[in-house]
Amino acid sequence: MPADSPLTAKIAPLLRVADATAQEGRTDAAANAFAELALLSLRRGDWNQAEAFAARATELARLAPKGPAESAALLASALVPAGRGELSTAFGALDSVKGRPVGTNATIVEPLALHIHLIVLIGLNDWFELGRLTERSEGTPVTRYFQRNEWLALRLLAAWHLNDVVLSDAILTEWGDALDVGSDPYFHTFRGLLLDRDGRHVEAIAAIRRSIELVGPAEDPLGRTWIRLVAGSALTRRGDTPEEGLGLYREAREELDRLGARVFVARCDSIMATSLRRLGALGVSVAQNPLSTLSPHQHRVATLVADGHTNREIGQMLSVSTKTVDFHVGNILARLSLPSRRHIRDLIHRSHQ
Repeated sequence: MPADSPLTAKIAPLLRVADATAQEGRTDAAANAFAELALLSLRRGDWNQAEAFAARATELARLAPKGPAESAALLASALVPAGRGELSTAFGALDSVKGRPVGTNATIVEPLALHIHLIVLIGLNDWFELGRLTERSEGTPVTRYFQRNEWLALRLLAAWHLNDVVLSDAILTEWGDALDVGSDPYFHTFRGLLLDRDGRHVEAIAAIRRSIELVGPAEDPLGRTWIRLVAGSALTRRGDTPEEGLGLYREAREELDRLGARVFVARCDSIMATSLRRLGALGVSVAQNPLSTLSPHQHRVATLVADGHTNREIGQMLSVSTKTVDFHVGNILARLSLPSRRHIRDLIHRSHQ
């Protein structure tokens, strides 16, 4: 979910409503509002805040008449555990609300249940059920917390993993025809995957590189890590150097670790270990030069930082937003284990000596 999307913009006014209804003693409405705040916070990557809002929803639901508000609070409390891979908690919440009347609460209960289902199915690699769920939910109000490109990405993720060539191509064509995809990192990632499938490897790598240039704070954190993992795999196999792909794996792992998404961290570790074994079997050595872990785009950004340009100037030069440049600079600092922009300049200048 974009940091500046309508959903994110909804958090502040919704929090005011939640607090006001709680003060008025309308505990059921307040519980629903805090449950929705938990979902919005999860989508923006603030899992600690999501847990805090879910706890508040649970507290209020206990004071409300037993009914739909309890379901919303229960599901809100399972959002972060689902992301962490705590399947018993996730499935327990889904089973507990199954068959309960939700009435007007369907507007929040159903999206909460959908998000938990999606996270669990992706964590389990259950692409068949993911395909069924996204097909069943397509075009319904329950998907309103997703932007259209995010929903198409979920549909295409299932189709691609199921090797459904016809459906994959149809979804990508629909995507390209219906939306402005020039600055959409999800679209370029999938385009790269499908081009690679068709043997068009040079075009595939170009699309993958473009997706990494575009990815930034506007994407859901789990979506960002998925893009990096796909790009890491492609660039480790077909990029100029394996270090670039391994650097993307490490970025993905660090973000997942910060979120506490343990099941996805474990998967990332497995992918990295497999890639290193494969490289070792091929006799490929991994360079120790820290700059070699940067992608070409990150190297351009780092060089422009070293030349004294501001992030706004860099964004104008590279045709990306200032927020995206902020995001890349933060990742460069993390990947190179540097504390400030000045240290980027020093490292770049030393490498040229």
